[in-house]
Amino acid sequence: MLLLRFLTEVDESTELIPDEFFENAHICEAVGYVEIGAYTKAQLDAYDKRKVDAMTVTGMLDDALEKGEAIGEHKKACYVAQKAIEMGMTVDDASRLSDLTVEQINEI
Repeated sequence: MLLLRFLTEVDESTELIPDEFFENAHICEAVGYVEIGAYTKAQLDAYDKRKVDAMTVTGMLDDALEKGEAIGEHKKACYVAQKAIEMGMTVDDASRLSDLTVEQINEI
């Protein structure tokens, strides 16, 4: 019965959807499709552009976070190697301790 009400009462010009339509998962989903169907091409294009922009920004932030973490790990390894050398360890031992190469330690 509720489905019949939905089919006869709701279309793209409907402004207020009765609350009981949202209590049924299938009808609630159908309401979403009717809302999307009421959008103009320009509105859908604008939505798609914002979605792509948001995904692009999220990807850029993820990349920046990964790069920042790598830089932080490298700085920590350099600090460990430097402290090991200051404590009298050999460059080879500092290399094994910090996971830096001997060449990288010599550059510090």
